Amino acid sequence: VEDLLKKWPGVEAQRDGTFKAMGEKVENVLVNGKEFFGKDTRIATKNIDADAIDKVQVFDRTSDRADFTGVDDGVRERSINLKLKKDRSIGSFGNSEAGYGTDNRYKIRTNVNKFTDKMRASFIGSANNVNEENFSLNDYLGFMGGIGGLMGGGGPMNLGMMQNMGGMSGLGPQQGIKNIFTSGLNLTTDLTPKTTLESSVFFNYLKHDLDVKTLRENLTPNLVFNTVSNSDQVNKNLSGSYTLRTVSKIDSMKRFTFRSNGTYGSNNTMSQSFSQSIREGQIVNQTD
Repeated sequence: VEDLLKKWPGVEAQRDGTFKAMGEKVENVLVNGKEFFGKDTRIATKNIDADAIDKVQVFDRTSDRADFTGVDDGVRERSINLKLKKDRSIGSFGNSEAGYGTDNRYKIRTNVNKFTDKMRASFIGSANNVNEENFSLNDYLGFMGGIGGLMGGGGPMNLGMMQNMGGMSGLGPQQGIKNIFTSGLNLTTDLTPKTTLESSVFFNYLKHDLDVKTLRENLTPNLVFNTVSNSDQVNKNLSGSYTLRTVSKIDSMKRFTFRSNGTYGSNNTMSQSFSQSIREGQIVNQTD
Protein backbone atom coordinates (compact mmCIF):
# COMPACT_ATOMS: atom_id res chain seq x y z
CA VAL A 1 0.00 0.00 0.00
CA GLU A 2 2.89 2.37 0.71
CA ASP A 3 4.07 2.07 -2.90
CA LEU A 4 0.49 2.40 -4.15
CA LEU A 5 -0.14 5.67 -2.28
CA LYS A 6 3.10 7.17 -3.62
CA LYS A 7 1.62 6.91 -7.12
CA TRP A 8 -1.66 8.59 -6.17
CA PRO A 9 -2.20 12.17 -7.39
CA GLY A 10 -2.51 14.59 -4.48
CA VAL A 11 -0.81 12.20 -2.03
CA GLU A 12 2.74 12.95 -0.87
CA ALA A 13 5.04 10.56 0.99
CA GLN A 14 7.00 12.04 3.89
CA ARG A 15 10.47 11.01 5.04
CA ASP A 16 9.16 9.48 8.27
CA GLY A 17 6.80 7.13 6.38
CA THR A 18 3.66 9.20 6.87
CA PHE A 19 1.62 10.78 4.08
CA LYS A 20 -0.01 14.05 3.18
CA ALA A 21 -3.24 14.09 1.20
CA MET A 22 -4.29 17.28 -0.56
CA GLY A 23 -1.68 19.18 1.45
CA GLU A 24 -2.71 17.94 4.92
CA LYS A 25 -1.13 15.23 7.06
CA VAL A 26 -3.03 11.94 7.07
CA GLU A 27 -4.01 11.29 10.69
CA ASN A 28 -5.86 7.97 10.21
CA VAL A 29 -5.54 5.00 7.86
CA LEU A 30 -8.64 2.81 8.14
CA VAL A 31 -9.26 -0.64 6.69
CA ASN A 32 -12.84 -1.19 5.56
CA GLY A 33 -13.81 1.82 7.64
CA LYS A 34 -12.32 0.47 10.89
CA GLU A 35 -9.20 1.53 12.79
CA PHE A 36 -6.11 -0.59 12.14
CA PHE A 37 -3.58 -0.68 15.02
CA GLY A 38 -4.86 2.55 16.53
CA LYS A 39 -3.58 5.89 15.28
CA ASP A 40 -0.38 4.57 13.70
CA THR A 41 -0.82 5.18 9.98
CA ARG A 42 2.38 3.37 8.95
CA ILE A 43 1.39 -0.13 10.04
CA ALA A 44 -1.36 -0.48 7.45
CA THR A 45 0.65 1.09 4.63
CA LYS A 46 3.74 -1.03 5.31
CA ASN A 47 2.05 -4.40 5.90
CA ILE A 48 -1.00 -4.69 3.64
CA ASP A 49 -0.41 -5.71 0.03
CA ALA A 50 -1.63 -3.32 -2.65
CA ASP A 51 -3.09 -6.35 -4.43
CA ALA A 52 -5.72 -6.61 -1.67
CA ILE A 53 -7.01 -3.06 -2.19
CA ASP A 54 -10.15 -2.34 -4.20
CA LYS A 55 -10.49 1.40 -3.51
CA VAL A 56 -8.58 4.16 -1.73
CA GLN A 57 -10.83 6.81 -0.24
CA VAL A 58 -9.55 10.18 1.06
CA PHE A 59 -11.88 12.09 3.37
CA ASP A 60 -12.04 14.34 6.45
CA ARG A 61 -12.99 12.32 9.50
CA THR A 62 -15.23 14.03 12.04
CA SER A 63 -15.25 13.41 15.78
CA ASP A 64 -17.38 10.70 17.41
CA ARG A 65 -19.58 13.41 18.93
CA ALA A 66 -20.21 15.16 15.61
CA ASP A 67 -20.81 11.85 13.87
CA PHE A 68 -23.48 10.90 16.40
CA THR A 69 -25.23 14.24 16.95
CA GLY A 70 -24.94 15.59 13.43
CA VAL A 71 -23.74 18.88 14.93
CA ASP A 72 -20.43 20.03 13.42
CA ASP A 73 -17.88 20.74 16.19
CA GLY A 74 -15.18 21.83 13.74
CA VAL A 75 -12.89 18.86 14.42
CA ARG A 76 -11.45 17.37 11.22
CA GLU A 77 -8.78 14.73 10.59
CA ARG A 78 -7.56 14.00 7.08
CA SER A 79 -8.00 10.24 6.70
CA ILE A 80 -7.58 7.43 4.18
CA ASN A 81 -9.81 4.38 4.03
CA LEU A 82 -8.48 1.24 2.34
CA LYS A 83 -11.42 -0.71 1.00
CA LEU A 84 -10.46 -4.34 0.47
CA LYS A 85 -11.52 -6.47 -2.47
CA LYS A 86 -14.50 -8.73 -1.80
CA ASP A 87 -12.40 -11.90 -1.87
CA ARG A 88 -10.09 -10.38 0.76
CA SER A 89 -12.86 -8.99 2.99
CA ILE A 90 -13.94 -12.53 3.90
CA GLY A 91 -11.27 -15.18 4.28
CA SER A 92 -7.58 -15.31 5.09
CA PHE A 93 -4.61 -13.75 3.36
CA GLY A 94 -1.08 -12.66 4.16
CA ASN A 95 2.57 -13.24 3.35
CA SER A 96 5.73 -14.48 5.00
CA GLU A 97 9.41 -14.37 4.17
CA ALA A 98 12.54 -15.77 5.79
CA GLY A 99 16.22 -15.63 5.01
CA TYR A 100 19.48 -16.88 6.50
CA GLY A 101 23.05 -16.03 5.53
CA THR A 102 26.68 -15.97 6.61
CA ASP A 103 27.74 -15.03 10.15
CA ASN A 104 24.34 -16.22 11.44
CA ARG A 105 22.52 -13.32 9.79
CA TYR A 106 18.75 -13.84 9.54
CA LYS A 107 15.52 -12.06 8.64
CA ILE A 108 11.95 -13.25 9.30
CA ARG A 109 8.74 -11.36 8.56
CA THR A 110 5.08 -12.40 8.51
CA ASN A 111 1.66 -10.80 8.11
CA VAL A 112 -1.53 -12.85 8.55
CA ASN A 113 -5.11 -11.54 8.23
CA LYS A 114 -8.37 -13.32 9.02
CA PHE A 115 -11.59 -11.54 8.04
CA THR A 116 -15.24 -12.56 8.47
CA ASP A 117 -18.53 -10.65 8.37
CA LYS A 118 -18.28 -9.85 12.09
CA MET A 119 -14.57 -10.16 12.90
CA ARG A 120 -11.23 -8.96 11.57
CA ALA A 121 -7.92 -10.10 13.06
CA SER A 122 -4.43 -9.21 11.86
CA PHE A 123 -1.05 -10.35 13.15
CA ILE A 124 2.29 -8.92 12.10
CA GLY A 125 5.71 -10.03 13.29
CA SER A 126 9.34 -9.65 12.30
CA ALA A 127 12.79 -10.44 13.60
CA ASN A 128 16.24 -9.77 12.13
CA ASN A 129 19.85 -8.98 12.97
CA VAL A 130 20.72 -7.15 9.73
CA ASN A 131 19.93 -3.66 11.08
CA GLU A 132 16.59 -3.44 9.30
CA GLU A 133 14.23 -1.28 11.33
CA ASN A 134 10.70 -1.53 9.97
CA PHE A 135 9.56 1.26 12.28
CA SER A 136 11.37 3.80 14.39
CA LEU A 137 10.80 4.42 18.09
CA ASN A 138 8.75 7.46 17.06
CA ASP A 139 6.42 5.18 15.13
CA TYR A 140 5.72 2.96 18.14
CA LEU A 141 4.97 5.96 20.30
CA GLY A 142 2.53 7.11 17.62
CA PHE A 143 -0.07 4.89 19.25
CA MET A 144 -0.44 7.65 21.85
CA GLY A 145 -0.76 10.30 19.18
CA GLY A 146 2.71 11.63 19.92
CA ILE A 147 5.91 11.05 21.77
CA GLY A 148 4.72 13.02 24.81
CA GLY A 149 2.70 10.02 25.97
CA LEU A 150 5.78 8.09 27.02
CA MET A 151 7.29 11.03 28.88
CA GLY A 152 4.15 11.69 30.88
CA GLY A 153 3.55 15.10 29.28
CA GLY A 154 2.24 16.59 26.11
CA GLY A 155 5.39 18.20 24.78
CA PRO A 156 7.63 16.97 21.99
CA MET A 157 10.85 15.09 22.58
CA ASN A 158 13.93 16.66 21.07
CA LEU A 159 16.56 14.91 19.01
CA GLY A 160 19.08 14.89 21.82
CA MET A 161 16.72 13.06 24.16
CA MET A 162 15.95 10.51 21.48
CA GLN A 163 19.65 9.80 21.00
CA ASN A 164 20.09 9.45 24.77
CA MET A 165 17.48 6.70 24.76
CA GLY A 166 20.01 4.43 23.12
CA GLY A 167 20.18 5.78 19.61
CA MET A 168 17.59 3.23 18.52
CA SER A 169 15.31 5.49 16.54
CA GLY A 170 17.05 5.08 13.19
CA LEU A 171 18.25 8.69 13.26
CA GLY A 172 21.95 7.87 13.55
CA PRO A 173 24.36 5.98 11.31
CA GLN A 174 23.88 2.23 10.85
CA GLN A 175 26.79 1.13 13.04
CA GLY A 176 27.12 -2.03 15.06
CA ILE A 177 24.68 -4.94 15.04
CA LYS A 178 21.00 -4.60 15.88
CA ASN A 179 18.75 -7.48 16.92
CA ILE A 180 15.15 -6.39 16.35
CA PHE A 181 11.96 -8.22 17.36
CA THR A 182 8.51 -6.81 16.56
CA SER A 183 5.02 -8.22 16.90
CA GLY A 184 1.51 -6.84 16.90
CA LEU A 185 -2.10 -8.04 17.00
CA ASN A 186 -5.16 -6.11 15.86
CA LEU A 187 -8.71 -7.33 16.54
CA THR A 188 -12.01 -5.79 15.49
CA THR A 189 -15.22 -7.68 16.21
CA ASP A 190 -18.94 -7.32 16.84
CA LEU A 191 -19.51 -8.41 20.43
CA THR A 192 -23.28 -8.04 20.02
CA PRO A 193 -25.47 -6.67 17.21
CA LYS A 194 -25.17 -3.25 18.89
CA THR A 195 -21.65 -3.36 20.37
CA THR A 196 -18.32 -3.35 18.52
CA LEU A 197 -14.78 -3.77 19.83
CA GLU A 198 -11.61 -2.40 18.24
CA SER A 199 -8.34 -3.31 19.94
CA SER A 200 -4.64 -3.71 19.23
CA VAL A 201 -1.41 -4.44 21.05
CA PHE A 202 2.12 -3.87 19.80
CA PHE A 203 5.53 -4.93 21.10
CA ASN A 204 9.08 -4.09 20.05
CA TYR A 205 12.46 -5.14 21.43
CA LEU A 206 15.76 -3.85 20.08
CA LYS A 207 19.29 -4.76 21.18
CA HIS A 208 22.15 -2.77 19.69
CA ASP A 209 25.76 -4.01 20.07
CA LEU A 210 28.53 -1.60 19.09
CA ASP A 211 32.20 -2.60 19.39
CA VAL A 212 34.77 -0.02 18.21
CA LYS A 213 38.53 -0.55 18.09
CA THR A 214 40.88 2.27 17.08
CA LEU A 215 44.64 2.40 16.48
CA ARG A 216 45.99 5.91 15.90
CA GLU A 217 49.57 6.95 15.14
CA ASN A 218 50.53 10.54 15.92
CA LEU A 219 53.50 12.10 14.11
CA THR A 220 55.14 15.26 15.51
CA PRO A 221 58.48 16.92 14.61
CA ASN A 222 60.14 15.49 17.74
CA LEU A 223 58.43 12.18 18.48
CA VAL A 224 55.97 9.49 17.43
CA PHE A 225 53.37 8.04 19.78
CA ASN A 226 50.53 5.61 19.32
CA THR A 227 47.05 5.52 20.87
CA VAL A 228 45.04 2.33 21.17
CA SER A 229 41.39 2.52 22.25
CA ASN A 230 38.55 0.03 22.59
CA SER A 231 34.92 0.74 23.42
CA ASP A 232 31.97 -1.58 23.84
CA GLN A 233 28.35 -0.48 24.16
CA VAL A 234 25.12 -2.45 24.46
CA ASN A 235 21.75 -0.69 24.25
CA LYS A 236 18.49 -2.49 25.00
CA ASN A 237 15.17 -0.84 24.21
CA LEU A 238 11.75 -2.28 25.00
CA SER A 239 8.54 -0.56 23.95
CA GLY A 240 4.91 -1.58 23.83
CA SER A 241 1.49 -0.07 23.40
CA TYR A 242 -2.18 -0.92 23.30
CA THR A 243 -5.42 0.66 22.09
CA LEU A 244 -8.98 -0.26 23.01
CA ARG A 245 -12.28 1.19 21.76
CA THR A 246 -15.82 -0.07 22.29
CA VAL A 247 -18.97 1.48 20.89
CA SER A 248 -22.46 0.50 22.06
CA LYS A 249 -25.52 1.81 20.24
CA ILE A 250 -28.13 1.69 22.99
CA ASP A 251 -30.90 3.17 20.83
CA SER A 252 -31.36 5.86 18.20
CA MET A 253 -30.76 8.60 20.80
CA LYS A 254 -28.04 7.06 22.95
CA ARG A 255 -24.57 5.75 22.24
CA PHE A 256 -21.77 4.81 24.62
CA THR A 257 -18.13 5.04 23.51
CA PHE A 258 -15.17 3.92 25.62
CA ARG A 259 -11.53 4.53 24.66
CA SER A 260 -8.32 3.50 26.36
CA ASN A 261 -4.71 3.49 25.21
CA GLY A 262 -1.25 3.44 26.69
CA THR A 263 2.43 2.95 26.03
CA TYR A 264 5.35 1.44 27.90
CA GLY A 265 9.02 2.13 27.25
CA SER A 266 12.30 1.21 28.89
CA ASN A 267 15.90 1.68 27.87
CA ASN A 268 19.13 0.28 29.28
CA THR A 269 22.63 1.25 28.18
CA MET A 270 25.88 -0.39 29.29
CA SER A 271 29.19 0.92 28.00
CA GLN A 272 32.88 0.36 28.68
CA SER A 273 35.90 2.08 27.16
CA PHE A 274 39.67 1.71 27.42
CA SER A 275 42.39 3.93 25.94
CA GLN A 276 46.18 3.78 26.12
CA SER A 277 48.89 6.05 24.68
CA ILE A 278 52.38 4.62 24.07
CA ARG A 279 55.60 6.51 23.26
CA GLU A 280 58.84 4.67 22.47
CA GLY A 281 57.47 1.51 24.06
CA GLN A 282 56.49 3.27 27.29
CA ILE A 283 52.91 3.91 28.46
CA VAL A 284 52.30 7.67 28.64
CA ASN A 285 48.72 7.59 29.89
CA GLN A 286 45.84 5.18 30.25
CA THR A 287 42.11 5.52 30.89
CA ASP A 288 39.52 2.86 31.75
